[in-house]
Amino acid sequence: MSFSVNYDAIFADTSVAQYLADWSAYFGDINHRPGHVIEGDVMDNPNANSGGFNGKFLSGTEYAVGSTHTPAAVIAEGDLAYTLFSTPAHTFYGTINSLHFGNSLSKDFVSGNYSIEDTHVSFEGLGDYLHSAKTDGHVGIVHQAMYGLMSGDATVLTDALDHILADYGVSTANTFDEVAAAISNAPQHAVADATPVGVTDVVDDYAIAA
Repeated sequence: MSFSVNYDAIFADTSVAQYLADWSAYFGDINHRPGHVIEGDVMDNPNANSGGFNGKFLSGTEYAVGSTHTPAAVIAEGDLAYTLFSTPAHTFYGTINSLHFGNSLSKDFVSGNYSIEDTHVSFEGLGDYLHSAKTDGHVGIVHQAMYGLMSGDATVLTDALDHILADYGVSTANTFDEVAAAISNAPQHAVADATPVGVTDVVDDYAIAA
């Protein structure tokens, strides 16, 4: 799957790095890290939100989480899992094919699919770059990227995107319009520049512990 980016036109002149920094600051730190949960129970901490999977309790084709501070949310799509207490404990692993950022997370209880009502930006075709094995533990890029986003820090994801965008002669310092143009002009690659629309439903957040 080729890399592509979809974005709301309002962000056309915003750099990718600036958007991710702003989104991360708005999302904040939801304390889903070792030492941030009272008595080992994520529900004991009002600022700890572990999100949920579309599939099984600790694995699925989607992982979604919303901020406890603001409406900010992110959905990761791919083949994802979380170890909980099995070794290596509290580890995200698998493959992230796409990431969707915006506000107002919701879930369709019939299909199990998550959506973001106000989608700002989507990155597609990440699977060749964002994948790690269970045995990688906390050094795996999937773990580091997801825990970073849940901690209000998009540094790992930004670095990964810079690695991807280097193939197109641009970086996250470029605006979304510039990135879109570079990708669309590259051989055998295409980008869709659109304003995505989400589907509103009832939010279903599962606590998977921290």
